[in-house]
Amino acid sequence: MCKIVSMPKREGRSAWLITWEWAGRHAAVDQPIAAILSHQTGPDTVRVLAERLYASHTYTGAEMLQALSRDGHNPYRAFFGTVVMVDGDHEDQVPYTGHVFCGHNPHLFARQVTRLRVGTGAYPDGSPRLEWIEQSHPGRLQMPNVVHAAPLEPPGQ
Repeated sequence: MCKIVSMPKREGRSAWLITWEWAGRHAAVDQPIAAILSHQTGPDTVRVLAERLYASHTYTGAEMLQALSRDGHNPYRAFFGTVVMVDGDHEDQVPYTGHVFCGHNPHLFARQVTRLRVGTGAYPDGSPRLEWIEQSHPGRLQMPNVVHAAPLEPPGQ
């Protein structure tokens, strides 16, 4: 059994936190913490790890083998969240690499958090409850007004 070392209330760690999220009691899990990764881990690596983690918990061996190749059958590929970019009157949804989703119900949700630490209480499986501060999602981003310079003409023209 591992020893739990408590940190002072004001402290904690920055990390990628991957949790199981669900809708309805029928899909609830006893241990919602699926993984904790270094805050230095790149978003593409987190996306790949979330996909593999989901597969390892929900797929059969044969399904995991099929899902390995890019064109293989994998109904639940991990994907980044999105934000809305506003440029004048034009709006586009673009990937937001701060959130990764994978699965159905329950699904995995990966995001960077701060002040991650052992809290009070326990999860249904008896393990100590964690607490953290969520990073705010940017939602909509306004593009700055940029004056585009005309291209320089080659000398002699």
